[in-house]
Amino acid sequence: MFVLNKPSYVNIFYVDNELNLNLLFNIFDVKSSFLKPNFTVLFQLLTDLSGRFHKTLLIKFIYQIFINLKSTRMKIRILSVLLLSAVCLTSHAQIQFGINAGVNSGNIKSKYDSKKEEGIKPGIGFIVSGDVNIPLGESLMFQTGLQFESVKSKSDEESTSTPYPGFTIKTTSSDKLSLNFINIPAKIYFKIPAGGGSFMIGAGPYLGIGISGKQKGNYKSESTYGGNTTVSEDSYDEKVKYGSSDTTMKRMNFGVGVNLAYALANNMKISLFSNIGLSNLQNADKYSTKIMTFGLTLGYVFGGSGGDE
Repeated sequence: MFVLNKPSYVNIFYVDNELNLNLLFNIFDVKSSFLKPNFTVLFQLLTDLSGRFHKTLLIKFIYQIFINLKSTRMKIRILSVLLLSAVCLTSHAQIQFGINAGVNSGNIKSKYDSKKEEGIKPGIGFIVSGDVNIPLGESLMFQTGLQFESVKSKSDEESTSTPYPGFTIKTTSSDKLSLNFINIPAKIYFKIPAGGGSFMIGAGPYLGIGISGKQKGNYKSESTYGGNTTVSEDSYDEKVKYGSSDTTMKRMNFGVGVNLAYALANNMKISLFSNIGLSNLQNADKYSTKIMTFGLTLGYVFGGSGGDE
């Protein structure tokens, strides 16, 4: 890869004053499965060209990078560069900060050998977040920040069997799972003025980092034969372990977040959101666990209305 010498490198990406996206894509080789871009150059481009980019082309450039990357490791590195670039972009726009808090319904989808595990029900968790909102014009906004999200699920099962006449076995079990993540989003919002405030529709990738979790449950078996009943019980309460072995879960969870919010003129806002995890969190063969949450938050924006988790 050739070296771009500042400041002349900016102009080579323009043909007849129009940004040549094909040249950008070819240099960073975003269509290949094995990406080795010069991250320093990418950082310089996103910051130095921010004042010259047409906003829709900037969004297209970021979007194309993410949809063509096949490596989660590269997605994490690119996302880090985008977040650093966003900080530099604040010199071109009025930065705003926001806080949010709310509840979520966690849907933990588990499969074994491609077969969905039945009986898993959503649990009620919570989310708190801090936002950094960077206007990209009158109708567009870039947002990043930090989210702490607690995801919960539960399952209750009951079964009765009769191995042979006069012998009955009744079993009941109850299990609960709680996972806690720090999410780092990178979203683009489109704002529509309405009723003294504005509706906001946003979407973008996020990186979730598992920091803790807990599994607990109990099991009860009642065996009845000849009028006599024998009861056995067991329970467990364990912390979730992260790592690379079959008995641990993967720490990194890459996903996509979508939001629909309404910001009031007094800087308060209400938002519906969904975080859709795309990564399989299981290390063991044939097992699959993915997380999806839906929720509602209330928030406040400092320095102007707008923003969301």
